[in-house]
Amino acid sequence: MELRTIISPDLHPKAITCVTYHGVRRELITGCEDAVIRAWDTETGRVSLAFDGHAGWITALVYCKEIKCLVSASQDGSIIAWSNSGKILQRIQTGQAIYSLAWNARRNQIMVGQNGLVRVYQAKDDPQALAAAAGNTTNVVDVMFDTRELHLMGAKGTHNDIVNCILAAEARFFSGGYDRKIVIYESPSHGAKVHVVQTIHEAHEAGITCMTYAKDAENAWLMTGSFDRTVKLWSLDGNCLQKFDGFLDTITGICYVPPIQTLWITSNSLFPMFLDPRSGVNISDFVKADNDKAHDKMVSLFRQLQFFPDTGEVVALTGRRQVVVWRFNPAAPVTTLECSDAVDALAVTRDDPVLMFSAGVNALSQWERMQLNTFMYARENVSLHAALMQLSGATPAAIRSAAAGLAKKGARPSKQREMMMQTRSDSRLMPATAVGSPTPARRGGLQKSQSLVGAGTDSPSSSMSLLNAKLTATTMIFYEKLELLIVAFEEKRIIVWGFAQDSDEPVAPRPGAAGGDYIAQESFASRVSGLTMKFIIDDHRDAVTSLAVCHWKGVHYLISSGWDRRIFVFDLSTGLRVDVFRDASFGTGREELAADGPVLDLASRPGTATESSSSSSRTGSSPPPTAQEGGPQFAYASADKLAYVRRFSARGDQMTLVGVLQGHEAEVTKIYWAAARGQWVTGSEDKTVRFWDPHTMQCLIIANNESPVTAMCLDESVGLVITGARDRVLRVFEGDKCHQRNVGHTDEIRGVAHIPTRRQYVTSSWDGTIRIWNAIDPKRMRRDEDEKSAAAAAAAAHLALNSLENSVDAGVLDSGRRRSSGGSGSAKKSAGGGRGPLTAVSRTKADLGVAVQQMEAMFLESADFDLVVPPPPTSRRPGI
Repeated sequence: MELRTIISPDLHPKAITCVTYHGVRRELITGCEDAVIRAWDTETGRVSLAFDGHAGWITALVYCKEIKCLVSASQDGSIIAWSNSGKILQRIQTGQAIYSLAWNARRNQIMVGQNGLVRVYQAKDDPQALAAAAGNTTNVVDVMFDTRELHLMGAKGTHNDIVNCILAAEARFFSGGYDRKIVIYESPSHGAKVHVVQTIHEAHEAGITCMTYAKDAENAWLMTGSFDRTVKLWSLDGNCLQKFDGFLDTITGICYVPPIQTLWITSNSLFPMFLDPRSGVNISDFVKADNDKAHDKMVSLFRQLQFFPDTGEVVALTGRRQVVVWRFNPAAPVTTLECSDAVDALAVTRDDPVLMFSAGVNALSQWERMQLNTFMYARENVSLHAALMQLSGATPAAIRSAAAGLAKKGARPSKQREMMMQTRSDSRLMPATAVGSPTPARRGGLQKSQSLVGAGTDSPSSSMSLLNAKLTATTMIFYEKLELLIVAFEEKRIIVWGFAQDSDEPVAPRPGAAGGDYIAQESFASRVSGLTMKFIIDDHRDAVTSLAVCHWKGVHYLISSGWDRRIFVFDLSTGLRVDVFRDASFGTGREELAADGPVLDLASRPGTATESSSSSSRTGSSPPPTAQEGGPQFAYASADKLAYVRRFSARGDQMTLVGVLQGHEAEVTKIYWAAARGQWVTGSEDKTVRFWDPHTMQCLIIANNESPVTAMCLDESVGLVITGARDRVLRVFEGDKCHQRNVGHTDEIRGVAHIPTRRQYVTSSWDGTIRIWNAIDPKRMRRDEDEKSAAAAAAAAHLALNSLENSVDAGVLDSGRRRSSGGSGSAKKSAGGGRGPLTAVSRTKADLGVAVQQMEAMFLESADFDLVVPPPPTSRRPGI
């Protein structure tokens, strides 16, 4: 839900007592203590109409859709039915104050709650009444409702205090009041009697303050709030299903929001609380409704809540005479997960159970959706102590001691957010013409942050320095085939985690980068949530920003690169370095540099002969194919505004260049292989997404992303490209068409992922949140395209028809001028000569009109919105 409107308290001179939605005027209607009813244009926040007819507080409002009139009740004891233009259609005097109203759409009855009394009135099925409600007569008296009350069977002594809650559901009424009772009424389809079905005594420990009805595909509930600070969930036959407590004040408002399947509750609170009615769990930490925007406008003391299905809006009244309106936005996040700091990297698993991984500064977390509902996620932090230990050579005891000291003092292992932002700002301001390593300012910041001192010592103070060192994740991937989580860091390293089969399994040693020396490692591993650190790769000379995996000839290879512009190949099964890219033609000292700028992203393209090559090498029937025979390829995006495509080989000197993707006007930040489209896709700082032919390396499509691309992923099921941008917007592209925009983050999006099994997108941002969004529905996407095409065709046909009418008018006028200027013979000749063309034009016009009508009828049958096409102009001559 997104915040749409806040109506200023200055526009209501006294407290607001009730609110409803007018289906014909399409406006909010509020009642006030000043006895005036006001209609509001929520777009402008202005009063469009005032209804004046009561002499006391307006206590209840209801719009009767079936008879198209607004009904209000007041403390003066009167019920007034209003026309759409604000005229009084009928006034019923009851003799005592009215506190609640409800309209039963199935029976066309209105129920009135008073002090110890419930009344029911039947609406008339008179055509005159319906005409009056539509505003077609000036004054109609006593035609909307039969003033004779319907008899309530068994109603004697039903309530003995104020009945301030009444609602209608199906063919039943429900009432609740300060006497703590809930009464259920049955309204038969024939006859003038309403039966009391059941009375629930002592439904709450104090008076009932609010009541609502909720229904979804599986359940239907009655929900009540009370002065006893509890909310109860009831079945429609009167059984209490759940009780929610823990509120700090009287429950003042309650409503169920079907689009997001949540229960909203207010208790004179600063903001509504969100509950999942099925599990009874508070999900306020995961569901957001623009809380910050509401607080910025000094909105608080929420009291009443109502959901209006006609508009998908939740309307709240506050103690400060404000009206707050939220509207359901299908493009808003389904769930928001709060992190302790900026989230730089994101990865998800494709197979069940679906896991999400997020990483930032000295932080790596695993997220898993809980079974209670679809909003809540369990978070478990993956310890980085083992990685820090191996980098420093400190013993496990020293690490644990330092961690305990940090926890006791409340120290944070990461640097402040401002320092991290400054580091990234420096990198973004790096000149585009720079070659080699990043600027000295950037390098200096990294060298300072990675001072991993204290090797081989058990000193707590040295270990404290170690834990204060920074490990900043830049990117990560989850490789499904080996179930490995691979994370790259600015501090020149790659760390690989896997799911441990045995908790006592030691971390496998890895040969040093130089050759035969081994790095001493102890069996101290992070096993939170079953994740065990497998090995650390530290061959790079600068920040690692790019990772890709290639399966070739039965071996799983990891390809990595970064600011040092070197491309390494590792065996993922062992963590051993296989080779590094080399090209002797680049000259001495530059043979290992793969680009003229830092490498920012990597992607692999599976080979067409992968399976056959593996099979033939095992059987020995034929030699394995070379890298040039249908093998896999990989591509990398660079800060030099280019992307390079090379054939993959385990030998660095055989990574031959296939082509260069040239056309971007700024750094190429992201690259992917779109298998569904058979194209390379790149994103850039120049605010474009480009699609490339893999054979000619020519740009086929350019999509406008409106902001620099900072994250990207693919929806392979329908060939969509999902981008995250610096303007904090998530976009979904099919070619150059943007089908969906999702807004919600408050800082730059740094990671994007797609969960196919749930049809969801996941984003991470520097604002410290992970947000989950509903993916675009392919059927709806196609239907939208068809609707747009049909609307365009209908509009074009109307324009053609209008043009044809204008040409006919011009032809007749010309003919008239010729007849008036010539003699009788010439006039007859002209008239006779004009009949043929005019008749043909009229026939064509008629055929075109029929075609337009058929097209509109066919379009309106499938469209779920109103077609707005200007009508053809009125003919200027009779008979044309």
